[in-house]
Amino acid sequence: VDLEEYISSIVGKGWEAEGRLPRTRVIMADMPAEAERVFNELGLIPLICGKDEDARSGVGTYWNYAGGVTVVDTKALVIKSIGNDPMKAAEGSEILGAATRAAMEHGNWLVLHMQNGACNLMAFDDNEEFPVELVLDAKTEKDPKAYPDVELSLIHI
Repeated sequence: VDLEEYISSIVGKGWEAEGRLPRTRVIMADMPAEAERVFNELGLIPLICGKDEDARSGVGTYWNYAGGVTVVDTKALVIKSIGNDPMKAAEGSEILGAATRAAMEHGNWLVLHMQNGACNLMAFDDNEEFPVELVLDAKTEKDPKAYPDVELSLIHI
């Protein structure tokens, strides 16, 4: 699958990257440190893909059990992102917004675990609940104190 087509299916058509997107190849043991380097030093959101089924499974397993991580299974959101159903979009925005707030509250990484299904995140774009452009911008302030009007409490779904 073409990278541009893949990312467009996730964040919607019309996204723009400044220049060529850098790619890094690492072994599984170095993946967390490399993800942190890409985020902190390059100011980019890492998109981590395994080279084969075993690697993809290993990446998913790692993030599901890693400490300091809030994981959202986006495969479950695929059906909510299809069509123009405002109720489903609101449900998806709520799920993603709750996970984003929980990650901020606990100082965690927010991991959108796509597995083998990529939902259209733009279907859940909501300035109040889940502002996609801010969440997917590595330069956005991550300290919850920067958002005094946002109620930071974990919502169990």
